[in-house]
Amino acid sequence: MPTLVLRQFLKDRRTLAEAMAGGWPSVETLRRRATVGEWERSSHLPDHVLRNYRDSALADADSEWKILKAVLKAFADEFLIRHDGNVHVDFENFGRWQGELADLSPLPFLAFALWRWYAPPKITEAPEVRRYIDRHLRPFEHTVLLSPFDPRVEDLINTQGLHDRHIHLNGSTEVDKVWQDQLADVHGAAKAIRAALPRLDRLAGDTPDRSMLAELYEQLGLPPDAVRHYLQVAFRVRLALTDFALGGDPPFSIADLVRPSLVAALDDRRSAAHPLSPLLPGDIGKLIPEIMLLILVFQRLDIEPDAPAGRWLHLYLLILNGMAVPLAIQSERQKGFDQFQKFTFTSMRRLSEGVCYLDRFKQLNCAPRRDLAVLEGRISPPDNPAELKRLLVNILDGLSRYRGGPRVTSLEQEELPDPEPAAGEPRMALHLVAHFIKRVDPDTGCSTPCRHYALRKNLHKRWLALRHVRETSAIARRFLCGIDAAANEMHASPEVFAPTFRAARRSGLVHLTFHAGEDFEHLVSGIRAVAEAACFLNLRYGNRIGHGTAVGIDPDLWLERMPERLHMTCGHHLDNLVFAHAYLVGHPHFGHVVQQLEGRIRDLSRRIYGERLDPNLLHAAWSLRALDPMAVEAARKKEVAIELDRRREIDRVQRAAAEHTDAFRWFEAYHLRRVRDAYAKPERVDTAWLGAEALRHLQEQVLRDLASRQVAIETLPTSNVRISFYRDHAEHHIFRWLEESAERAPALCMGSDDPGIFANNMRAEYYHLARELRRRGSDWASVIQKLGHLNEHSRVFGFKPSIVE
Repeated sequence: MPTLVLRQFLKDRRTLAEAMAGGWPSVETLRRRATVGEWERSSHLPDHVLRNYRDSALADADSEWKILKAVLKAFADEFLIRHDGNVHVDFENFGRWQGELADLSPLPFLAFALWRWYAPPKITEAPEVRRYIDRHLRPFEHTVLLSPFDPRVEDLINTQGLHDRHIHLNGSTEVDKVWQDQLADVHGAAKAIRAALPRLDRLAGDTPDRSMLAELYEQLGLPPDAVRHYLQVAFRVRLALTDFALGGDPPFSIADLVRPSLVAALDDRRSAAHPLSPLLPGDIGKLIPEIMLLILVFQRLDIEPDAPAGRWLHLYLLILNGMAVPLAIQSERQKGFDQFQKFTFTSMRRLSEGVCYLDRFKQLNCAPRRDLAVLEGRISPPDNPAELKRLLVNILDGLSRYRGGPRVTSLEQEELPDPEPAAGEPRMALHLVAHFIKRVDPDTGCSTPCRHYALRKNLHKRWLALRHVRETSAIARRFLCGIDAAANEMHASPEVFAPTFRAARRSGLVHLTFHAGEDFEHLVSGIRAVAEAACFLNLRYGNRIGHGTAVGIDPDLWLERMPERLHMTCGHHLDNLVFAHAYLVGHPHFGHVVQQLEGRIRDLSRRIYGERLDPNLLHAAWSLRALDPMAVEAARKKEVAIELDRRREIDRVQRAAAEHTDAFRWFEAYHLRRVRDAYAKPERVDTAWLGAEALRHLQEQVLRDLASRQVAIETLPTSNVRISFYRDHAEHHIFRWLEESAERAPALCMGSDDPGIFANNMRAEYYHLARELRRRGSDWASVIQKLGHLNEHSRVFGFKPSIVE
């Protein structure tokens, strides 16, 4: 792997810290630090392997530019190819390229390849510049996420269009676009990023230095208060590089550029425009000027390799890859949903994603290629109807402008876009899914009447706002076509959302999906979450499960990757035991296991509920958790509610209390304060308390249930690789499902999830699948057949408006 060690030159934190203090290391120190940095990522390799890789690539590199040139060349040679005048990623190396993008911006590699292949234009000759941009740079106007090229995959994308059935519209902007927005408004970007810390503190109920976001900054060794200075220095460096690229000789040292005080010659030139923009056409977006700048800098540095600009360029790339990228993209080594969630808190994308959706639609559709047939975007509905309407106005304004239509300023104006494009417009249809947020039960010790009391009230408020907007706005009904619940599934289980989902279905909003089985404390927990979502939310034909990793991952792989013991709450473990017992009882191969489970269930239930309870009774009580516990007291008093949804929930509770007397008693006990306290006590659990064969049986049972309900699974390969226990795409469970017979394979939909945080898009997802299927021995005809079948399933199981005016 030629890029081993070399990648460290572009993100070394020690060199960045030294530079920000006004110093700069020697070439030998740069070499040594790169090797030391690679130890953290490649600790399985002996030192001599790393040194040999380094020395072979940098044999004659005795200046910063020569080092950078060698590094950029190694990446370009390893990963990038030229096809029909366009830049693509080598098909066989696409998996490793995706891994590198989790740590490094692709833009310098792209610019380097273009510089090597095509001589830069004379920047003062406007017609020549225009021809160069149109011929070589136009494909990168909205995205620099490169993909491989295969005519068969391209034909599938071009003829069918891809269906992205799971994408969160916030968190979707590429880091290089975010970087350009931040340098255009350093003060605004720094203010947004710094303001996120106290906001997160309130969310997490902790002090800033102990919050999740503070953990991320500590992981990166990056002081939050230094972000503004990093951006300010990057702004100055880009100006100095621009002057250098245009033939000047700016008289700045590293110490000058990083000075905390004013550098008038640079700081007084503050502008929201890219410094190269005056010499470029005005319709080229934010990325092309940066690519052009790098090409021009490379050209002059190659003539003057010892120029100080070599250090400036190195510092610029270090800030980009050492500050912007790690605050915006989840790396391959940051596993689990908690790690992912930190990137939703950084506010790195606030400037880019405030109210403008036009750029996002162009990026996600890989304009001008127009990859997408449907974009099914997730949005979080505010709890105020007016705010939700403003959000919809912003989204529809972006969609209308994307299609070449007029500005949208109100949901009541005459000319509004439709979800489906008209003839002659870009083919991307837009459907919106409102996702509610799972939150931790604060459990303040007060006598709240049930679990997740605060979240249940919040959900009700948000649902009323969503219902009101849909009832009073025809355009909202046409676009808002489904609901979901997202965020960390360990914070709230499906039972909490059951009343809201029932209310949605009664209102005519019948397209339901639910994030489940994405991240889990124990594999049984994840399998149970999927089963609970299907059962408690009454998912049926056309509904979906988001992720579902727990019912797909190989139990042997999961057991291998986990420690021998885990820690969780007593109640959580008891629920897992009861669930496993219910799904294994009566099976001839698991009689001994069931007997053991019964004893553990009785012992643990005594500690939590005060009695040794029968597993079947506990499972019956578990099946009642979809009831609304906030309606129990009203049902007991035989309250007559005015609101229809409230009346239906009270009736449901009354029927359950009458028909399932014993189970209902323990459902009520589940919400009592003393039981909740006992439920929350920590428990140490043997990871392999259930063997791989039994775990596999649970998975198969839940998959059969989903199939009988005709519920599809939204599968999101790159997201699952980053968050779950997989090391790369080759281990993902989708390949086992794609190779199953039609009778055994679950119905699948594809999605990109959070393309900004994962540095992916739908085009990349399909190329990952194609590459792995080929590596597994499938011929191209079979590959295209499977991809086409998957894309067709994504179409069939898509959510469309259920109410047509």
